[in-house]
Amino acid sequence: MNQPLGEAFLAVARKEGEALAAGLFVAFAGKVDYLYGGSSRKHPEAKAPMGMHLAAIRHGLARGYRVYDLWGVPQTPEGSHAEGIWRFKEGFGGRRVRFPAYALPLSPLYRPLKALLRLRKTWVNLRVRGNPRDVLG
Repeated sequence: MNQPLGEAFLAVARKEGEALAAGLFVAFAGKVDYLYGGSSRKHPEAKAPMGMHLAAIRHGLARGYRVYDLWGVPQTPEGSHAEGIWRFKEGFGGRRVRFPAYALPLSPLYRPLKALLRLRKTWVNLRVRGNPRDVLG
């Protein structure tokens, strides 16, 4: 992390000992960032992703962090594979912050590589699930 007093940590939400959601977080400079996570489809009534985020928020508050960043929503989520994720993140309130530098393709290889990665993902989805759509859709 190369930051004074920075840390990386995992937050896990469990029901009866079974992990239902987990996330990787980094925290430094007064802020906790949610980097990656996932959840099981078991026990949807437990709302494990919310429990995981609540654990991370409590961890951050106990250490003096005051900003919690859910990190990443699509520019136009309606109809995208990430619409459910966007709705989940919006449910926490807060505000959207846009970082234009993330949207700048700095390499001439960006567009062809992005197209190839999308094609590969579609092919894998077709091969594994028989459907070209993303799992999150």
